[in-house]
Amino acid sequence: MEEQEQIKEQTPQADAAQPAESWRTALPAEIREADDFKQIDSVTELANAYLAVKKHVLTGNEMGDTPESKAAFFTKYGKPAAETGYTFKLPDEIKGDEDVNAFTDVLRKAAFAGNLTDEQFSAVMESVLNQPAVFEQKENEEKAQRNRVMNEYAVKCGADFNRKMADLNTICNSVGEEFVNELIKAGAGFNPVIIEGLLRLGDAYIEKSGGLYRSDGAPVLTGKEIDAQIAKLRADPAFLDAGNPRHKGVINQIDALCKQKFAP
Repeated sequence: MEEQEQIKEQTPQADAAQPAESWRTALPAEIREADDFKQIDSVTELANAYLAVKKHVLTGNEMGDTPESKAAFFTKYGKPAAETGYTFKLPDEIKGDEDVNAFTDVLRKAAFAGNLTDEQFSAVMESVLNQPAVFEQKENEEKAQRNRVMNEYAVKCGADFNRKMADLNTICNSVGEEFVNELIKAGAGFNPVIIEGLLRLGDAYIEKSGGLYRSDGAPVLTGKEIDAQIAKLRADPAFLDAGNPRHKGVINQIDALCKQKFAP
């Protein structure tokens, strides 16, 4: 009898008889003070959270070793029984497109082979279909940014802006289309720092060598002088040798001279 009384005294009382936070005190401080843990108000809530998470945590060899057990495992977590079981539907405006349907079928087969759940496949397809819109938005933002930069540059240049743009066009034509295309790819054509640098290089070239054009775009050479320059360039061994490192430069110079000669 006395022993039963001692056991009774040592038995923990119901939660309601304990201080409200007593169950927290046995836990390490880093757990008690964690932001996510502060949201849990009772042992019951903690237990429910644990059970909810446990449903999605693998323990032991839950997948199994046989094809049947593996298939059952992925089915349990949301993989359809067949690739046609994915519930994602294409939007009405594109569902009749044969290419889109063929592409979707490929993705559906890949998803099934990769054991994606129905929810995961839908998320993948939504992301794929949103890519054109995302790309277009990014392109529009970049275009707007370029316009802002050039508008600010135009304000800064004032009345000189149009002349500078004409000079830039002249310099680019003199250098060649390949160089201009690379500038465009790099976005440098809308960079005021690059523009100013090219204009200064053009001015320096004109002062030192006479150049193909003056900075105001007016011809430097007469028709006969241009013909003489072209003849000299055609006599250059690099003109006929495509493997020569200077070949492209010679061709560009001849092209620029011809444009200058026949410019309106």
